[in-house]
Amino acid sequence: MVAHFGDGTLAMILKHTDLSSAKKACDRISELVYQTSFFVGTSEIETDIELAITSLDTEHGVEEFLAATLEGLPKTGRKLTPYMVCTPLHESEIE
Repeated sequence: MVAHFGDGTLAMILKHTDLSSAKKACDRISELVYQTSFFVGTSEIETDIELAITSLDTEHGVEEFLAATLEGLPKTGRKLTPYMVCTPLHESEIE
């Protein structure tokens, strides 16, 4: 399932996927984006992608998962780490 979160941010839920498989998916996605050339007219556009992963559980709410992954996104990219595994905090742990 893929959903547009807003402002160019997409969220994807991978059913029946463990953390190891999610990491492999992030590797494949980033490789596809970085190995593909995009052109506008004759100018090549350099692409970048930010990827964050979290494991879903019943102990955290949707807001906690979204906050954790949105916080991790800017720490990833072409010149950084390809993706980040994020751990949500409980509402009581958020300052």
